[in-house]
Amino acid sequence: MSLETEIRAFFDEYEARWNDKRFASLAELWDRDDSAPFYRPMEVDGYIATWTDLERYWEPRPGHSFIDELNFRYTNLRAKLVSPDVAVVMSDFEWDLKLKGGDYAKPLSGRDPVITVLRKKPEGWRMCAYVEACMHPAVYVKKLCDLTVRPSFVATLREAGKVKDSGAVAGTPT
Repeated sequence: MSLETEIRAFFDEYEARWNDKRFASLAELWDRDDSAPFYRPMEVDGYIATWTDLERYWEPRPGHSFIDELNFRYTNLRAKLVSPDVAVVMSDFEWDLKLKGGDYAKPLSGRDPVITVLRKKPEGWRMCAYVEACMHPAVYVKKLCDLTVRPSFVATLREAGKVKDSGAVAGTPT
């Protein structure tokens, strides 16, 4: 099996556990032999570097979730072996989330770059580090603005040579 296939299979399972709200089971996909996991989610000010804190992040109140619905996807996976049993993976983390709270809890969505370090274990790839590498606010605002431009207008601009085609996401000016 190719590295890309193995990495995709790992992230498919990781996504499934998040999306099925099996938060406590996420620890099974981490290298538990590592004494210091490294986790940096975008919504936490600081780093998570102990198993106790990481498990509390996944399930702050065991048995009670504040999440109503979610849909997590890892796209644009690019893996690089840095040793025979360690891979660094770049990806985009696309997420949709609805917290509990009735009419006050509006759905949220986002797309964030992620760097993950995986270690090959006898049972398969396991995480040992995860960083959501959020964009600078100016870049994020530009991407949000780009999303509001109609694809037909972008096509007209491209035909006129007024924007270049950089291979960016369709419908976004460059």
